[in-house]
Amino acid sequence: LKCPHSMGWPLTEDALQAIAAHKYHGGEYTPLDNVMNQAWAWSTEMLPLWLPPNVVTAAGGLCHLAAVALTVVYCPTFREVAPPWVLQLAAFLIYAGYWLDCMDGKQARRTGSSSPLGQLFDHGCDALSLMAHFCITAVLVAPLSDHRRLVLANLVVLQLTFFLTQWLEFHLRQLRHQVGGVGTTELITGSVAAVMVFSFGDRTQSGLLGVRLTVPFTDGINVAEGYMIFYMGIHAVLMPLTIVATLRRVPSAIQRVSALLAIVPVLAVVLTTLFVWPEYVLHDHLRLVTFPAWLAIALMTIQVIVHSMGQQQLVWLQWPALAHCAVAGIVRLYVPDAAVPALYCLGALHLAVLLAWSVAAMKQISGKLDIRIFHITKRVA
Repeated sequence: LKCPHSMGWPLTEDALQAIAAHKYHGGEYTPLDNVMNQAWAWSTEMLPLWLPPNVVTAAGGLCHLAAVALTVVYCPTFREVAPPWVLQLAAFLIYAGYWLDCMDGKQARRTGSSSPLGQLFDHGCDALSLMAHFCITAVLVAPLSDHRRLVLANLVVLQLTFFLTQWLEFHLRQLRHQVGGVGTTELITGSVAAVMVFSFGDRTQSGLLGVRLTVPFTDGINVAEGYMIFYMGIHAVLMPLTIVATLRRVPSAIQRVSALLAIVPVLAVVLTTLFVWPEYVLHDHLRLVTFPAWLAIALMTIQVIVHSMGQQQLVWLQWPALAHCAVAGIVRLYVPDAAVPALYCLGALHLAVLLAWSVAAMKQISGKLDIRIFHITKRVA
């Protein structure tokens, strides 16, 4: 249970050796994956053989970034009703990004350039792309809800689910994409389809999304809030299943405690984000609240990905997470009017640490493997 040093940075020589020998073990495909794989394979065959697979990954990441930027421009506070075309274009960009994400591994195998660095870059981009999935849901339904914490919960629950998926891979040495036949492809396809359908309708209180539903023990919710609860509920169900499945495979009580400790910093950021910031901040600056939380959780997720590949002990004492919680608590108790500059400072801190840690890790790994991230090292004749 000793505390790992310096957030697991830099990577040890043993970790680099393990990464160099790492082999990816994916989970089972869902029925929809099996259908879509034919289309993804056909699309990959259209790519030139000189195109590095990590360029395909980066293109998918840029699609997600463009979707986020589009929502920032037309729905900066998550209270504005964005034009239908904004939702439609953002949804298209997100699905295009996911489509490219499903092609990069096939391009790597096709060009004979599969590598642990490619897996790291791919999954790191996946961790960051979750903001785009949150944004289209928030832009669709947030203007119809006064429950700002419910909107915010959709981001942190989505990120926590992805973190736990990588945490499970660390312990089981297999990345699981689905539970009970429902996986990433189903969730993303369903979310994008829902946004597309609802974007054509009336997105005010007088439209379908504003219809009130009778729910026991509440004053009632509208369809938009029900959609958020349903979307979040799917992930909330997956989280305990992931934790239980992992702990059942961990052999000793000490190892189980150590495994659970690795989740504590992420949970601390999640709970701080949901319950510590002053109410006016959530009401007027919800998007600003999401930015540092997204970066902090993304950093810890990327660390788990790298440490899983390197079989290096997970980091459970995270000073950026401690800073996040401490600043939020101080603001709440003593200087609530300073919340906005504090959030900007936290965002800058988490971004700087994320970039520094990720770049340093990739440099170490690329140096060990003697490859460059946007070049093909080995090509199939």
